[in-house]
Amino acid sequence: MREYFDRQFSHQPGAALVKATLLNSARDMSPGQYGATAQADVWRRPDINQGWGRMDLAHTLVFANGRYPAYFEGAPGLQTGQTMELQFQVANAGAELRVTLVWIDAAGLEASHGMLVNDLDLDLELTDPNGTTHFGFAGLVGQPRDRYNNFEEVRLASAPPGTYTIKLVGHNVPMGPQTFALAITGALDVDGRIFTDRFQAN
Repeated sequence: MREYFDRQFSHQPGAALVKATLLNSARDMSPGQYGATAQADVWRRPDINQGWGRMDLAHTLVFANGRYPAYFEGAPGLQTGQTMELQFQVANAGAELRVTLVWIDAAGLEASHGMLVNDLDLDLELTDPNGTTHFGFAGLVGQPRDRYNNFEEVRLASAPPGTYTIKLVGHNVPMGPQTFALAITGALDVDGRIFTDRFQAN
């Protein structure tokens, strides 16, 4: 993947962008090797056995038939209470849209028991052309504000065309600013590129 970014974009990706791109590629493996039976070990992602699924790099790196990627690395990043917004266009209807956010949290102490050091929640809000807001999450469905993971994602099975807005919020960033990365795939109006200067900070 690093070689891909180097050759395709002459860009050396950070760890957050590599992870965002990997997660963006994941495919659901349910119902798993035992099928939809009482012995099923895979239900619906994310679950404890498959995580977010099987990585499929072709799905996030190889594009055809109107599907294109966009990648973003945000620096210097966000402080507590700060927001950043980004708009992009979906050109054609029918394709799946995936927006994946990752950041690399500061190192924690053992006493934190795996919690985020910053209690950082970069809420990813994707407002589609119809005005609906979709909240990014990495945990249980129905909990739109994720306070435990340094990864959040929105997936729309069939995204309508139009202008979309992503809003990132620094929920609590005592050791900021916090950099981040985004991987976006779908029927975008770009031919695949990396942006570092499209975000508006407030």
